[in-house]
Amino acid sequence: FCSPEQYSEQTLSLVRHSAAPESADLPNRVELKIYDPRFLLTKRRSITMSKNSKNLTILTCLALLIALDIILTRFLSINTQFLRISLGMIPVAIAGIAFGPVWGGLCGAVGDVLGMLIFPSGAYFPGFTLTAALTGILYGLFLYHKEARVFFRNTVIASVLVCIGCNLLLDTLWLDILYGSGFLAILPARVVKCLCNIPIYSALILVLWNKAISRIPVIRTI
Repeated sequence: FCSPEQYSEQTLSLVRHSAAPESADLPNRVELKIYDPRFLLTKRRSITMSKNSKNLTILTCLALLIALDIILTRFLSINTQFLRISLGMIPVAIAGIAFGPVWGGLCGAVGDVLGMLIFPSGAYFPGFTLTAALTGILYGLFLYHKEARVFFRNTVIASVLVCIGCNLLLDTLWLDILYGSGFLAILPARVVKCLCNIPIYSALILVLWNKAISRIPVIRTI
């Protein structure tokens, strides 16, 4: 066999010897390609190492995005009993866009749970964790590996679904369950906030992704 540093395959030729005259219907030469098992083992190890390196890169980036999510949500936000104005969902959206809906959902859920455990601001309610996870999932579904020509449209669609479906409807439902204040009673103020957030979130995501994050070499290779 050849070594892995040389050719990855070796050709053995079997020459037919017969007393009978050669026929056009019978090939005089049969070639068998035999792969060097050492080459295949080296290639398999290389693929495994590449996957491990990719997963490590994703986990490192997710840790940074989760930390940024906690900081923006717990420290750089305006909070009342029924309203929260913050940019904490931007890192979650970026995680979904860069790494896909699964990692985006994980980023949102872990960020919400860790933020509540480390910096509690009230009673924990799993519904808000579901909302945070859905935020990363929706942005991942609409924007992960999407072409530039549909990126703007999909960003607006994802922002509308997150702001209306998750932040307005689901979060208002969770607040009603948690405090019993009445769904319709607290809905009007939250409608104004969510309608204002749609263009803000869309613009921030487009600028951050197109002008900065998408140009990072590590992100471009994933």
